[in-house]
Amino acid sequence: MNFEKIYTYGTLRLDITIPYDFADPLTIPEIKLPSCDHRIGGSVYNTSRFLANNLCTDTIEMIVAGGGRLLAELKTQCDFPQNLYFLGDATLNEKYPVSIIGVSQDGEKRMVSYDPPATSDINICIENLHNGATIFYTSFYEITPLLCNSFEQIAWQKDNNSIIMVDLCPIIDNLDKSIIDRVLNCIQVITGNNSEFSALMHMLQIDEAGSLMLLYPNIKEIWIKKGEKGACVLTQDVSKKHIIYSCSVSKKVKAKNTTGCGDVFNAMVLFGKMRGYHYEEILKKAVFESSKIAEGELPWKAKV
Repeated sequence: MNFEKIYTYGTLRLDITIPYDFADPLTIPEIKLPSCDHRIGGSVYNTSRFLANNLCTDTIEMIVAGGGRLLAELKTQCDFPQNLYFLGDATLNEKYPVSIIGVSQDGEKRMVSYDPPATSDINICIENLHNGATIFYTSFYEITPLLCNSFEQIAWQKDNNSIIMVDLCPIIDNLDKSIIDRVLNCIQVITGNNSEFSALMHMLQIDEAGSLMLLYPNIKEIWIKKGEKGACVLTQDVSKKHIIYSCSVSKKVKAKNTTGCGDVFNAMVLFGKMRGYHYEEILKKAVFESSKIAEGELPWKAKV
C-alpha cells in the first residue's frame, strides 16, 4: 500500500558536541560550552529532515511540540529542504531541551547528557489532519495524554487507511505503564533497538518481541535495530504466522557515531512505506543509510 502523506510530531533541541574521553571522563579539562559546536537536532526532527531530503517532491509536515525558538535558525540554512513544513504554535516557546554529545580523539561519538522535551502547550488536533492514506510518526519521548487521545481518535475511525508508527526510546522503562498501554493499543508499527525492546518486554512480562502482536493485535510490524548486527522486521502472514526478515551490516563499516543512526533508519522505513516497497528492500535501504551515518554524521547538521 502506498501512502499519500506523512505527519511527524516532535521537539526541536540543541545538540552541543564536546571533546570527551569515554575511557576516563575525569581527564577532560574544563570546557567552555559557548565555544563548542552547537547544532539543531531532535530525534523526530532528524527523521523528518532526512525523509524530506530523500522524498524530494513529497512534503513532510512536522508538528513542532517544543523548541520552536530554534525554527528561525533552521530557516536561515541555505540547504534547508523546501518540502519540510512546520505546524503548531511552538514558535512562542522560549525553552528548548539540550543534548550533550561527546566526541573522542578518534572521532567516536556518543550521547553524554539528554534533557527531556520541554513542556508544550501546543494545541493541534492531530485526528483532524487525517485525510486519506496517512502515516503519523513520533517517538515515545514525545508521548503525552493529549497525544494519546488523538491516536485513539484516529484508531477508532471507520474506513481508516492511516497507520501510526512510534519509535521506542532509552527511557521507555521510566514512562507510565498506562500511557504505554494506550499507545500500544493504537499503533500499527513500532521501532526500537534491542535494549529498548528488552526494557519494554520486561515491563509487559513477555519473553519475545513477537508476543507484542498477541497482546496488541493492531500491531502489524516490529522493526528492531541491532547496531553493528544490522536489523530485522517481524510481521505476520494472512494466517497470523510470524515472519522475520533480517539484514546485516557490511563488514566494511567502521562505526564511530551512534547519534542519529536510529533516526535515519526510521526515516528509511517511512520512505519505503511511502513508496510501497517490500520489507526486505526497506531493510536493506534502512541499514545501508544508517550505517553511513555511523561512519560519520548526519549530512546537514549546520552549526548554530
